[in-house]
Amino acid sequence: VVAQAIRQEVRREGQVFVQNAEVPIDQLGAKLQAIFDTREDRLVYLRADAKVAYGTVAKALAILRGAGATSIGMVTEPEA
Repeated sequence: VVAQAIRQEVRREGQVFVQNAEVPIDQLGAKLQAIFDTREDRLVYLRADAKVAYGTVAKALAILRGAGATSIGMVTEPEA
């Protein structure tokens, strides 16, 4: 059985969501570690709003790596 990929999103206002549930940034690492403890696959797809500050996205990436993500895919949308 293949587990569904973990989806993380950083929205324009800086809120972070994991699997569509908002997670405070200071709890993100613990939340991801708890998810990773239940699965072999540590793939995460990260989507960030184009208006989010670079530092916010960089912090989210650092937390992902620190929590044990082994592969991170960036989700992009084509320009309209």
